[in-house]
Amino acid sequence: MKLPGGDQAVIDDDKLIGYCLNPEHPEGRHKARVFQSVLGIGLKQALDLKEALHQAAAKESAEHVGATPHGDLYTMDFMLHHEGKAALVRSVWMVRKNESMPRLVSCYVHKSALRGDA
Repeated sequence: MKLPGGDQAVIDDDKLIGYCLNPEHPEGRHKARVFQSVLGIGLKQALDLKEALHQAAAKESAEHVGATPHGDLYTMDFMLHHEGKAALVRSVWMVRKNESMPRLVSCYVHKSALRGDA
C-alpha cells in the first residue's frame, strides 16, 4: 500500500537536524553516527535526506503497523543512494487523527545495512 497522503508528507526540519542527524542528541546521536558512516550524510546533507524522504513518501510502499491514541503509524523502507553509497533506510510516519497528511516520526539506516544484507 502507498503511504496515505504521501505526496503531502510533512518533514519537520528539527526532526532531521535536531534529532536524526544530530551527533549531540541523547537518543538521535546513534542514528546520526550511522547515517554519517554508512551514507556520508551529516548535518550539512540534511536537505539531501529530506528530499529523499519526500520522494519515498510519495512513491514507495508503506506498511500500516498500528494505531495509537494520536493516529496511525506506518513504516516505509527504501534504498537511499548518496554520493556513491547506498543503504536501506527505514522511515516511520504518523497520520494524526483528523489529518490527512503523514508526518515523519523517525528515520534511520536499517540494521540490514549494518550486517551487509542490504
